[in-house]
Amino acid sequence: MKRRTHPNSAVSEQQSRPMAMTRRGQIDQWLGDRPGERFTDRQIKGLLLYSDMNAVRPRITELLDDPSSPVVEGKSVKDSETGRMVRTVYVPAEQRTMDFSRAE
Repeated sequence: MKRRTHPNSAVSEQQSRPMAMTRRGQIDQWLGDRPGERFTDRQIKGLLLYSDMNAVRPRITELLDDPSSPVVEGKSVKDSETGRMVRTVYVPAEQRTMDFSRAE
């Protein structure tokens, strides 16, 4: 019989593990360091040296579902390994803002 984790223990574990230490945090930071560049899940897996798609795909989906995350889904492309259409994800490049400091 599997023991259930007490809710307080689960909260404590989440708080003691900074996001940057998690796969989700690593993927989020990695994409954030490359604004505007689009990647497939498989490319992210390879570039971050993970051995299994299941290490990245659920974390990317979590980032896409999180309203506070800057990660967005882009166009679909053909996967080089499977030949299937797959999503791309990216963090949009910051929009240029007009400089009104010189306005008369």
